[in-house]
Amino acid sequence: MARQVDPKLLEIFDKMPGCWGCKDQNSKFLYVNEAYARLIGLNNNIDIVGCSDFDLPCGASRCAGLFQRQDQEVISSAKSLRVLDIHPRSEGEWSAYIFTKMPMRDEEGRICGIIFHGENITSVRNLELEAFLTSVRGNQRGCDLLKQESYFIKQERGSIKLTCRESEVLFFLMRGNTAKMTSSILNISRRTVEQYVTYLKAKFAVVSKYELLDRAIELGYLSYIPQSLFSQQLSVILRDTTESIFPLMIGDYGPDQVP
Repeated sequence: MARQVDPKLLEIFDKMPGCWGCKDQNSKFLYVNEAYARLIGLNNNIDIVGCSDFDLPCGASRCAGLFQRQDQEVISSAKSLRVLDIHPRSEGEWSAYIFTKMPMRDEEGRICGIIFHGENITSVRNLELEAFLTSVRGNQRGCDLLKQESYFIKQERGSIKLTCRESEVLFFLMRGNTAKMTSSILNISRRTVEQYVTYLKAKFAVVSKYELLDRAIELGYLSYIPQSLFSQQLSVILRDTTESIFPLMIGDYGPDQVP
């Protein structure tokens, strides 16, 4: 329940902008702030305590299984994840968020759940987007509380003209998704994904997948989200091709690290 969460942490959730909350190791909500409660259609943020993603009173509940698998990856790997979430809200309108999920630790340093933060990117989806990705600061680590990254959400990028589907395949390929994973996300066959990869290699004038990734990064495609993705419900981990190219700037968070 909420009383199990460090009061200092709850104070941060309530004061910081954006959607904040935490879950236990079984993906049960321990606490959410008012912004997250409004997002999912609740008048009282306490009403979600003890519930799971399957109980969300909005269309996002259809991706509850995905949300919980993401939670478990954070817990088992002790590493943070960034996730692009596009879902219908309680009133039927669609919203797009970039959520960051990070390990939550107890007083003895053991992982006891996750902390999540969501930044709304819906209102600027057709413009240059400066998406704020969370970086939790520890007093001893000297990290910035918020780490700003830039995304551009457009149908085209640079001089290489890509179709909507080519842009989507490239987007997921650059975040470590295999052809099988991408086919599942886009609801197309694996062979179709592989064919689009062939088209992309031809357009970028390269012969291998790794050369394609290098060339696309060089041209700035790593910072672009295809506009067409905003027309379907998604919850996709924004994996990077290498940590050195686009590193996660999110540290583990525990009660002893509250500013």
